[in-house]
Amino acid sequence: MKNIVITECDTGFGFNAAKYLAEQGHKVYAIMKNTTTTNTEAAKILSDFATTKNRNLSVVDLDVTSDQSLADIIKQIEHVDVFINNCGKDYEEPTEALSEGVYDAELDFNVIGNVPILNAISPMMRANKSGLFIQLISVGGRLTVMDLAFIKPANGP
Repeated sequence: MKNIVITECDTGFGFNAAKYLAEQGHKVYAIMKNTTTTNTEAAKILSDFATTKNRNLSVVDLDVTSDQSLADIIKQIEHVDVFINNCGKDYEEPTEALSEGVYDAELDFNVIGNVPILNAISPMMRANKSGLFIQLISVGGRLTVMDLAFIKPANGP
């Protein structure tokens, strides 16, 4: 059994990976923000899944851009064997329709915003002299779509 931390578990890959890995017997920390507001439904579904299936899955409310939020979560996690960083966001609007400051916010979150959580988790892995770090990026790193034009530079070549 591994201790696995997965970010952005409110939808898609993170949501499904949290359920799958918990089903396999791992201890999963399913991280998402706004568990009491915009992500209430996803948090409830994962929590109910853990309860009804008797799985070791904890839904954790975390804003990866908040140092205090990161410090609080690190206190809850015993150790980390696998860290799956699934953080990222995009704006599904034509580039010219985005308001000023959105570009900086997207780049900051998708590029710079990933560093604090990695810096918070990696010392645990170093202390254990083991660990696996998986960084996921969007297909937007390889393909530019008209309404997602600005995600390309935030997601690599």
